[in-house]
Amino acid sequence: MNFLVHENLPQLPELLASQGDVEVFSGRQPLAHQLRQADVIFLRSITRVDESLLDLAAHVKLIGTGTIGTDHVNIEACKARGISFVSTPGANAVSVGEYVLAATLHVASKHSLTLEGKKALVVGAGHTGTQAGRRLEALGLEVYYIDPAPVIEDSTKTFVSWDFLEHADVISIHVPLVKDEPNPTFHLMAQAELERVKKNAILINASRGATIDNRALLAHLRSNSNAFHLVLDVWEGEPHVLEELVDFTEIATPHIAGHSLEGKLRASLQLYHSLCSYFPEQFSERSWQNIAPPVTTTDYQWSRIPELNGLKNIVSSVYNIELDDWHFRKEGLTASGFDALRQNYPIRRELSSLRIQAKKAIAAQVEALGFGVELGE
Repeated sequence: MNFLVHENLPQLPELLASQGDVEVFSGRQPLAHQLRQADVIFLRSITRVDESLLDLAAHVKLIGTGTIGTDHVNIEACKARGISFVSTPGANAVSVGEYVLAATLHVASKHSLTLEGKKALVVGAGHTGTQAGRRLEALGLEVYYIDPAPVIEDSTKTFVSWDFLEHADVISIHVPLVKDEPNPTFHLMAQAELERVKKNAILINASRGATIDNRALLAHLRSNSNAFHLVLDVWEGEPHVLEELVDFTEIATPHIAGHSLEGKLRASLQLYHSLCSYFPEQFSERSWQNIAPPVTTTDYQWSRIPELNGLKNIVSSVYNIELDDWHFRKEGLTASGFDALRQNYPIRRELSSLRIQAKKAIAAQVEALGFGVELGE
């Protein structure tokens, strides 16, 4: 069996090595000769699976994406050719949640904003939205969700309508890109919605770029330069970026919110398990312990949650979102630079790699922030 695997799916080639020939590709699109030989293709969101790719991949039986989003794949075209398709919902949700945490702490610290008791609106109550909401709640915000068809049912979530938009102090978007009815998300936030966002609110988009009308966003911020604090990880038309919009952002990054090492490894493991389901006689299950990276020990001992600036610094010691922002502004404003930053993204660990000794009274909150927890005295 011939496997074609994107280079940003760590450990997957090693898991597959004993089952056939594995070829690793880089960049956005595989080469024609690689596609012609492939029986199984595992890719990420930068690779477009369309008719032209499928015409070359005549022998492929299974295509999998190491992402929750599937808008880069023509699923109907795959079905028409008898090709099975799988995605990896939830694999990078923790990573995206931690991106939202780091961005919120950065903006709040920079502008001396109070988070305790403020209101957060999470748009999309699926895997990533749930993880983002959990961390915002751990920061002391009251978290509300909007989602007409939530993927994850949870009786503890409070759902609201779009009327809540004007009351939210933090807005974080976590929806797939959908253009069709009944619940389209393309330009979900356009001029009318942007005008309802309150001054000094934090608006974060770590889903898909076109969920916000970038041209309308630029026009709004040009007319209202102090309207709200903007964090963008995704861009309409990426890898091409509306460069003028970057100047209005507090944090700008090249679609890397979900790029933690653990997130990529979870995606690899989920894709491997899809083979176990598709070819049950040829593949045996593997566990997270087979590929899990090591945990970092620490001397942190908490009897209470650190104040905002202290917490920001500890989060930054694991994930420095400001460094991602710096690299993007310096190197990522061209299409080639944008792709290069994604392709060469350094190893980034999740907060769970850092263990905190915490008193029982705050252990649940420390865990909700994402840290590993050891109960202290």
